[in-house]
Amino acid sequence: LLDKIGFVRMAGTPQESRAADMIAAELADAGLTARLETFDIPDAEECSATLEVLEPYRASYAVTAYKCSANTPDAGLEGDFLYVEDASEADLLHARGKIVLVNGYLRLPLYRKLLQAGVAAFITMSGDVRDTPQDSDLFNRMLREPLLRQGDPLPGANLRIADAMELVRRRAARVRLAVHSRPVQRTSRNVTAEVPGTDGGREFLTLTA
Repeated sequence: LLDKIGFVRMAGTPQESRAADMIAAELADAGLTARLETFDIPDAEECSATLEVLEPYRASYAVTAYKCSANTPDAGLEGDFLYVEDASEADLLHARGKIVLVNGYLRLPLYRKLLQAGVAAFITMSGDVRDTPQDSDLFNRMLREPLLRQGDPLPGANLRIADAMELVRRRAARVRLAVHSRPVQRTSRNVTAEVPGTDGGREFLTLTA
């Protein structure tokens, strides 16, 4: 089954629906009753982003827009740049109103810190230091629902780790970030089934994937 559904199947896409139908069919062949549960999820399309360094040097870097993040003005958001590394209290002490670069994946505790610090926008990094535009894709990221529930979203973008290192090494001080996307609602699916046990129903075991 894993070989059969080993294709890209992002949530809310026709490919995800196809995979759900294939899983339901496999369960039916095993003599089980499968149920499809649908639910709405936030998403975005027509996503675009640009990042320019304005001071003390001029350069542009390839970035991708965080889906479901806030849009900047059409001309972009210009502001002071700050690398906050571990996003500690000391790192974020002077982050208010700035466009900040953070380490690692944007999880809920980190996002809460950025909101509380009053940053203007965030940039994450991904990939490997050896990645080049010729031999690697720039990851697409999304603000997931737990983050969206924290309040008005921030504008956000993602760039290659090698470019992030250059920003820090060359001491980028002022940047312009432009992020644009159109929010949409999509329908995602869960496939559920019950496998009867042999203990008379005294215990229940839940497995998810």
